[in-house]
Amino acid sequence: MSKFMYTLTRLSKWHNLPLLIISVVIGVICGFLVVILSATSYSASLQLSSASVSNGASIVTNSQAIGGKLLIFSTPSTIASTPIPTPATTQSPTPKSISTPTLKSTSTPKSTADQKTGTTTSPVLKPTATLSVSPTSITSGQDATLTWSSTNTTSCIASGAWSGTITTSGSQSTGVLTQNSTYNISCSGSGGTANASATVTVTAPGYSCITSATNGHCPFPSDSYIIGANSNPYVDQNVWSGNGSYQQTLYANSPEDWYITANADTDFGGVLTYPNTGFDMTGTVDGFSSITSSWNVTIPTNTATTAGWAAYDLWFNNWADEVMIQTDITANSYYDCTAVATAIFSGMPWHLCVFGSERVWKPGTDDSHLINQASGSVDVRSILVWMEQNGYLPTSSTWTAGSFGFEVCDTEGNTQIFQVNDFSWDAE
Repeated sequence: MSKFMYTLTRLSKWHNLPLLIISVVIGVICGFLVVILSATSYSASLQLSSASVSNGASIVTNSQAIGGKLLIFSTPSTIASTPIPTPATTQSPTPKSISTPTLKSTSTPKSTADQKTGTTTSPVLKPTATLSVSPTSITSGQDATLTWSSTNTTSCIASGAWSGTITTSGSQSTGVLTQNSTYNISCSGSGGTANASATVTVTAPGYSCITSATNGHCPFPSDSYIIGANSNPYVDQNVWSGNGSYQQTLYANSPEDWYITANADTDFGGVLTYPNTGFDMTGTVDGFSSITSSWNVTIPTNTATTAGWAAYDLWFNNWADEVMIQTDITANSYYDCTAVATAIFSGMPWHLCVFGSERVWKPGTDDSHLINQASGSVDVRSILVWMEQNGYLPTSSTWTAGSFGFEVCDTEGNTQIFQVNDFSWDAE
């Protein structure tokens, strides 16, 4: 080899530059042959990915694939342009650290919450409403009681047979009814509106005499509960008021079973009416050895809206002298009177007021200490004899008539019931 290179050197001296070029070409050819011969000594094969490479790119094999040699091949321009990813360098894996797992909270989830801010909003509750009436069926002229309640509400409105804003729960009377009536409520809250209704069925009254005439008269035959009278008993409407707005209807089955519906608005004026069980009487007060009577009544009790009372009205000396015995009173202080005398009859105190020819007994020592009695009995003869003896009734007074009923002055525009549940009269 050295001899060959020597010869070339000699020739280059002789021929100068052309010979030098020939030497370079021969050297390149020889180097290429050396590379080929070296490559054939390795058994590794070059595997190319099926992926294409872009024009003019180079493919580099893993240096460990071919005896540690790095081969670079020029890529022909006809190979597609999809790049082949560079293989990752093989290295020993780094052990992962073991972390303690974080336990999830076991607290009760909020009803409604913003998971980012933690803001809690209370759930909106749906409102409810109930309405009932008792009894559900009544006779004309009677009343019933409404009871209602609601939840998750702030206001309720009544409609139907009643109207206006009402409380969210409560109870009240329907007032006197003469026809079927339906009551509605609508209660509202932030969650919406709830409705409820109830109906009262009103049946025709089972009374033998019904009248709205101012001089209405219900006659009855002789009655075993009324003894010593000089006539058959009757129940009279007896409205004498000139107040055109006053309304009264009488329902009567017997002298001891009747009632009225009354509607007056007089701003607590005078007496408008005296519906009553009545009968004629004869003889002197002293001519009877015993005169007793009993009663059982139902009247309104609200003195803020009602002025009226249950009372006996006894007449003497051909309608010249009148004695009233009030037994159950609903009235304010406007109707108070000044007592002129007090006495005790059958163990109970009474006080006497005088208005001209009218003498009025009231239960209790004075009007500030009334002893109202919805039911009871009274010794009528003892009262009358005491009056004769003390100058409040002429001696040997003669009976004209006796009666028991209600004086009504005002109901503040509301229809109210005044009812006789039982009555007896025994004059012997």
